Amino acid sequence: MRRLGGQVPLAVGKVYATSDPMNPDHIFIPFRSLPPGRYELNFARYHERYPVNLTRAEDYPDDRAMIVKGHLPL
Repeated sequence: MRRLGGQVPLAVGKVYATSDPMNPDHIFIPFRSLPPGRYELNFARYHERYPVNLTRAEDYPDDRAMIVKGHLPL
């Protein structure tokens, strides 16, 4: 995860699809907390960056969990 247009990685974590098929959002659980905002999500497998918005997932059990809004290849 990088700031939009940035070169320095800010966080590494896991991305999960939500269990609701009508909800296009994903859950990102970073290994360290990030503030909400605009980021670029970089999948090592695809070697591409995807611009996303991160917001806090208030109802998720992990307090680091973020909701990812944006198109992802999952």
